[in-house]
Amino acid sequence: MNHNALVPVTSDVPIPIEDLFSIVCAAASQDPNVMLTAATRLRDCLKLPGTVNSLHHIASQKSAPLSVRQLAIIQCKNEIPTQWRQRKTISPQDKAEIRQRCALYLDEEDVVISQCNEIIVSKVARSDFPNQWPTLIDELVSRIQQGFAERDRFPGVQHESSCRVLKRSLRVLKAIIKEFASIKMPLGVQTMGQIMGIIHGPLSVQYERSSSDLRSKVQQGVVDSPRMIEDIHLCHLLLKCVTIMATWVWQSSITARREVSHSFEDWVIAVFQASVNDLQDVYEARQALATPPTAQQLGVVRMALECLTQYVRTIGKFFRRLQQLSGSRFVNVPLGDKLVFYLWNKVVQSTRGSNLIADSPTAVFPVRLLVQAMVIFRDALAQWSPKKIVNGPAAIVIDRDFVQTAITFLVTQFMPLKANDLQNWMADPEAFVNIEDQEDVQWEFSIRPCAERVLMTFSSQYPEITNPLLVTAFNNVNSKPATTLDAVLEKEAVYGAVGRCSHRLKEMMDLSAWLNLAAQESRNPERDYLIIKRRIAWLLGRWMMEQTVPPRETRVWDILVHLLSDNSIAGSEVVRLTAATAIQHSVDAIAVTSDNFAPYIPAILNQLVGLMEEVDSNESKRKVNDCLNAVIARAGDKIVPFANLVTGPLAKIWAESGKEFIFKSSIMNTLGTLITSLGEHSAPLVVLVVQVVSESLSPEFSVELDEHGLKLWQTALRYTTTLQSQDGAPGLGSLAPLIIQMLDSNYDLLGRITNILESYFLLGASDLLHAYAVPVFSAYVVALGNAVAANVRDLLNSLELLFQLADPSTYAQALHSSGLFAWLVKGLIEDKLDTLTLTVVVYVHARIVIASRENYVNLMAATAQNTMTPEAELWAGVLDQWWRRFDNISDPRYRKLCALGAASLVSTGRPEVLDRLPTEIFTMWSDVFAELIEVQRRREEDGEAVVSFYWDQPADSFFKGTEDTIEYSRRKAVFDNDIVRSTLMSTFVAQRLQEAEAVCGSQNLKEILSKADENLFKSIRKEIFGTT
Repeated sequence: MNHNALVPVTSDVPIPIEDLFSIVCAAASQDPNVMLTAATRLRDCLKLPGTVNSLHHIASQKSAPLSVRQLAIIQCKNEIPTQWRQRKTISPQDKAEIRQRCALYLDEEDVVISQCNEIIVSKVARSDFPNQWPTLIDELVSRIQQGFAERDRFPGVQHESSCRVLKRSLRVLKAIIKEFASIKMPLGVQTMGQIMGIIHGPLSVQYERSSSDLRSKVQQGVVDSPRMIEDIHLCHLLLKCVTIMATWVWQSSITARREVSHSFEDWVIAVFQASVNDLQDVYEARQALATPPTAQQLGVVRMALECLTQYVRTIGKFFRRLQQLSGSRFVNVPLGDKLVFYLWNKVVQSTRGSNLIADSPTAVFPVRLLVQAMVIFRDALAQWSPKKIVNGPAAIVIDRDFVQTAITFLVTQFMPLKANDLQNWMADPEAFVNIEDQEDVQWEFSIRPCAERVLMTFSSQYPEITNPLLVTAFNNVNSKPATTLDAVLEKEAVYGAVGRCSHRLKEMMDLSAWLNLAAQESRNPERDYLIIKRRIAWLLGRWMMEQTVPPRETRVWDILVHLLSDNSIAGSEVVRLTAATAIQHSVDAIAVTSDNFAPYIPAILNQLVGLMEEVDSNESKRKVNDCLNAVIARAGDKIVPFANLVTGPLAKIWAESGKEFIFKSSIMNTLGTLITSLGEHSAPLVVLVVQVVSESLSPEFSVELDEHGLKLWQTALRYTTTLQSQDGAPGLGSLAPLIIQMLDSNYDLLGRITNILESYFLLGASDLLHAYAVPVFSAYVVALGNAVAANVRDLLNSLELLFQLADPSTYAQALHSSGLFAWLVKGLIEDKLDTLTLTVVVYVHARIVIASRENYVNLMAATAQNTMTPEAELWAGVLDQWWRRFDNISDPRYRKLCALGAASLVSTGRPEVLDRLPTEIFTMWSDVFAELIEVQRRREEDGEAVVSFYWDQPADSFFKGTEDTIEYSRRKAVFDNDIVRSTLMSTFVAQRLQEAEAVCGSQNLKEILSKADENLFKSIRKEIFGTT
């Protein structure tokens, strides 16, 4: 082992390249211990000047081991984008050497190294071209032209090295073009225009020459040589370069960049038209080549087919991107309509034989090409719609016969399930459903979903033709029973077509009669009818979601519940899972209420829980659980009598789910939803909640499930009425040590942890502190020292709530021994916290002194002793901040709280406080008296004296999103019973002054008061005693 790899980095001195090479070799070692140590050392070296250049040099040494070269170039690729502009690590000389060395990689045999070089050159070019690297583009174009010229001179010879350099040069140029095309800033746009001016001409000429030669050879069937494969690859790379440039110009012409790109617009139209012809010629030649038995010949033919398929797809992607950028302009470009209809004809042609379509690049009609053609045709339809105003007399008008033929073709040829679909159904029903449910993604990759989207476009753009045709087909297939598999597949396809367009057809169909028919078909015992049953469930789910059928229609619920429960035939899992999803869509529908499906709740719960236990894949389990979650949420309190149908099985399912964290999180969401629906009746769930929360926050699961566990915990606390255990089982109170432990260790989720603590305080602050006062306050000290400012304020707000609720006798000693009070005093006096945080610290001090002035005085004395600070100095610091922060408070409630706290400080008789009574404290009281309008009245219901205010509404943040929970009433009670609201300030101040008089004596108090401003003193006397 080379020990240089273990030497630590201690300075900014460049590391010798020999030592760096040893480190890279060790980092590429197969020995994990050596590799990990060297990887750490390598990361440190990357911060040193010259390291990136040295790594780039190591990667260029072909005598070095390949793994070492790959690791070195990968590190360069990762570091150059961020370090290139930093002169500290990459000097100008290093940059010059790297730029010069990039050319060496154009003859690199290894693909990984070559691809990294492409990225490096493109990133460096973005920064340095044209100022520091002005020759880059010219050199690449020159290499490309020389490479093609050499190939032209020796047409029958295969030069591996020269071909490799040519390919690498084209790929590097493509990466550069792509990099600059992505720039939106004006300087980058100008540079891209400059690059276009240099390369668009030479590349276009070379592409035209290469593509013409390629078409000629392919049409002649000359594809059986490695040289031909190289020609296709090179032409493909030229095509990519040209299409990236053309796309940039096309997009720029409809943006503010048009002043740079307008000179290339005619060139783009020419590229478009040439590409249309190119696509047709290559498509036809490729199709002839793929027709059996030619496709079964030499491996080189198969390779040619694969290359030609990629070539055609690239042209199609080019057209698709132009269409996405401007659909109206696309169809109006000369030959644009010809392209669309050519592609559609290919789709039609693909059905004129057997086994022509396959998801393979060597098929006669590869699936990807057909889907691409359908998508382009679909978007063109929207531009040719009679609803859309199009410019000029040359606009395409699609006649009725074409629309009817196309719709019939789609429904009968592409929308029915195929034999391989049915095989997949029976082989793996759950996988079949999961794939079918990905329709929002699959339509861009699979023929059947794409055909459905084309049909939907016909329905929206040509409704007067399409919709009556679909309704007629619907009525025809329902006019007689489906007795053969072909008839069943036909009916299923029509049902699917109608379902996709149902919101436009609902006024044209007799849905009541169809529901009667669907009820009969859903009970048909024939195995083939599983196909129709699945589609019926799917249809009903969509119709309920789109409000096509009334939410109170009992036949819908009868059919769905029956399909959910019917497992009498092999393969029925597909039907049951589809029914579960349909039920989820139904209960989620806006118009549906719990009353609509209340009679079916027990049956639905039973079947869903049973189905969740029966299915094998976790994806299917999550799907069923999501449905269960939706049913519970919409059922609300109607779930109460049937909660036991869910809780028992959920506990078992949780235990069996192992380390399937996504599924576990889904179970936790359902448990939280169940608690929300049960409300005050959720007590029987506490045992399961305690188990789930404890496991989810254990070291084994916490990384993946801690957030879900805290959310469930919070939900349980907000809906419970007690922390105590029931029937000897652990209650939510048993989890208190866990939240205390998390408070001083988990700072990522500190906000939610703080909310959970507040819930505990509201349920029993005194009991909690009686048992855990020291651990709680110690955890607060740690958390306050490590949290960000926003979390610090949340923690302090929770302490204010705690000291408002708890009995002072339960926490006085712990507040000192834990160091929390010392932190509160120090944090206030040092004045290093932000203003908002300091005001909240004042609130906490006010709560402590209002609760017990004796405790506060003792705590100040103990803190002075522990910190070896004169007590008078601590009092002065606290009072300075109290007065200073009072001016930062705008909320009337908290201004009164500070004034009441100041009155409690006065009652201590401390000379430091009394010295400020005639000045700062009187001024504070005067301000608050002037701001508040307080009236004491007696409630009519019980005659109790209450105080009314003009500021009688709490801030929304006080309730922490607890509306509609039991905790809301607890927070409301805390707000209503707060001393700030329940006591007149004048009464409170008078009592505290009397207490101060008892401590310091009447004569001393009079002398102190005599120092006050006469008018100020009179106003205070008037507010307190009603006289001057």
